[in-house]
Amino acid sequence: GYGTKREADDSKGNIKDKVAIIFRKHEPFTEQETISKRVEYIAKKGAAAIIIGDPKIGRRMEYSSVWDTRDPDSINPPLPIINTSHEHLLLLKKYAILALKAKIEVQTDFYEATTSNVITEIPGSIEDEFIVMCGHHDTVFDTPGGNDNTSGAISVIETAKSIKRTFDKFNITPKIGIRFVTLSAEEQRLQGSFYHVNNNYKKLQASLKDIPELRFAGYVNDSERELIEAFLVYEFEKNNILLEFSTMNVSASNYIQGLGDAIGEWRRKVLDKLRKLEIEEGEKYLDVMESSMEIFNELDYPDALTGGLRRYADTARAIIERTRSDLTNAIVSESLRKELKNNE
Repeated sequence: GYGTKREADDSKGNIKDKVAIIFRKHEPFTEQETISKRVEYIAKKGAAAIIIGDPKIGRRMEYSSVWDTRDPDSINPPLPIINTSHEHLLLLKKYAILALKAKIEVQTDFYEATTSNVITEIPGSIEDEFIVMCGHHDTVFDTPGGNDNTSGAISVIETAKSIKRTFDKFNITPKIGIRFVTLSAEEQRLQGSFYHVNNNYKKLQASLKDIPELRFAGYVNDSERELIEAFLVYEFEKNNILLEFSTMNVSASNYIQGLGDAIGEWRRKVLDKLRKLEIEEGEKYLDVMESSMEIFNELDYPDALTGGLRRYADTARAIIERTRSDLTNAIVSESLRKELKNNE
């Protein structure tokens, strides 16, 4: 099958300690579920390993990961996984019908290497202000990388050439500069883009360190809040921890507001989990929302110092109460559903 939650639930324990065989492509006429989630469903049912068939015919066996960039927890698969061709998967399904056994051994080698992002700029009349266009120039093992991502890298390069020729021909100096970036190590957990963002943000902090009248005038507050929100959400997804203010080297008021924005993102995660009846996972996000609220409750300073703390605290409190209500209703409904099923 396709390893969907419906299929995993219908298995009724029949895949425990067995090798699951699934297609990577999505099940037709159903709501799409990411491959990382399908792997998670199968692992929870006790499967020993998974063999995944390539979606393309012709005995293709491209490198494919089960990592979903939107879900950092999926970086480490919960059980051994191998890929095979579409044709070989069909053959394995026939063997499964005959009750033949399969033995799977997975060995993984990790190594460290130096790599580089490639950056070029067309300066503008405003110093150190850029519009950024980027794409990654790396691919994965044993694939041509034509669409992922030669097409993206070429788009960046050709756009840079065209704009540069036009500016030179008509002697144009843009007001805001344009930065063209091809990123490396994106297929290895987005390392290139994270480095680029971190590196440039640190440069901004350093350049404003001795100019408080600019640092706190509001020019960089919006971008810093967005960055704080992104790192709070990402770090909780990846390591299940709430980043503390002392670890981030940001302004206190921006941390508070970024935390308030992150609470809104975690509510969305709760709702996503409830739609899939993953109530325990939803409770995890409610817990971090409540931990964040405790930080708000510890602060009692004028709004001029905190950048509207009371408004953010009130909004966050309302979001958390609605989320708790939604989660409670889901728990009661699920309990009732199980009772009705047991009484059938």
